[in-house]
Amino acid sequence: MSTLTIDQDPHDKPCCNCFGKRARYKSEKSLNGHSAIVCEKLEFPMVGEKSPDLFFSFFLISRISFPVQNVDYGRGSFQLISNIHKPVAYAEDLPNALAKGSTIVVSGFIHPDCSRFAINLTSPNKSGDVDIPLHFNPRLDRHYIVRNSRKRGRWDEEETASAVKSNLERNKNFEVVVFVATEEFLISVNGVHFCGFSFRFPLNTCKRLEIEGLVDVSRVSFKNWSSYPEDNPERIPRIEFAKQDEEAVTSQILALPYTGNLPEGFEEGWQLEISGRIKLLPHSFYINLQDGAQLWPHPIIFLHLNPRFNTSAGENVFIRNARYGDQWGPEERTRMFPFTPGSPFTIAIRRGFDRLSIWVDGQLSGEFKIEGQLTGINTVYIQGDIVLYEIFMHKKYVEFNK
Repeated sequence: MSTLTIDQDPHDKPCCNCFGKRARYKSEKSLNGHSAIVCEKLEFPMVGEKSPDLFFSFFLISRISFPVQNVDYGRGSFQLISNIHKPVAYAEDLPNALAKGSTIVVSGFIHPDCSRFAINLTSPNKSGDVDIPLHFNPRLDRHYIVRNSRKRGRWDEEETASAVKSNLERNKNFEVVVFVATEEFLISVNGVHFCGFSFRFPLNTCKRLEIEGLVDVSRVSFKNWSSYPEDNPERIPRIEFAKQDEEAVTSQILALPYTGNLPEGFEEGWQLEISGRIKLLPHSFYINLQDGAQLWPHPIIFLHLNPRFNTSAGENVFIRNARYGDQWGPEERTRMFPFTPGSPFTIAIRRGFDRLSIWVDGQLSGEFKIEGQLTGINTVYIQGDIVLYEIFMHKKYVEFNK
């Protein structure tokens, strides 16, 4: 039998996020003879209001416990229920203190009946409990991955957004990489960068790695990388040169995020051409011409093109910018917005002596002057709400099809 324990100010109702706030309730359930409230946000068993047998004691003392069994603690639960069946697949102290460049690689197999598992970096606290600076929790039954932290028994705000979908599947092998960057963990899943998670605890508090759930852990490696993702040129496709009079082929779709290598760089007088289609309900997309394919250290971005649809101001904007070191430059905006949801597009970028000109569907959209020398462009990175058909380089300016 397990025990549910709630620390609570006797003058406040239990809450789904912070025990000092008010909560909305979804329904009432019976737990081993005790009436309990299930929070609307978390589906978390709670006591107090509408709990006749515990109501009086709840307002007399600030800490109460009662037995519960087989409770589905649901999305975002505080997980204050102990001894629930959570197989421990791996639990070992970290061999060294985490620092910039520290990398943890977890490889294993997901059981066919696994609904969720967790990779946790844990830290003992003064109360004898265990804090969790990083909780990476794939929910296979709901097709998303939760990132969170827990301090003194209370979970912080969940993060679930990601630019890419989870590619974890039951009955298949998996690899998760946790990389320590300057201000955040960078996490990849099966070789694809999935998300970042900003530090919520000092790095030196992370002492142990624990993996829970129906997974078999075949290998855990501790490494030090100088960049993330680890430099592997063979994984990055080459952007080919277009053949003369070659017609566009739009039957293929390139996966996003897309990283392409320019093996001969981007010389003066050359033209880069990108074709695709805007999704029906877009938020934004962006194209970077940059030096290097890594996410950390942050690459120099010579040109950042970022169309944004229906912004908070209720308008569409087309941003041009550059980033050197840790600093973005001043934004430049195009007066006309040349993109339409659901429509195809072709973007051509021409390199001049000290500037790049941007053409959309044969019309000049703007020019972007480069500070310093325009050398070092060797990578194209594309992400966002588009379907990407093709990308290739011309060694000369070419006429646009009317």
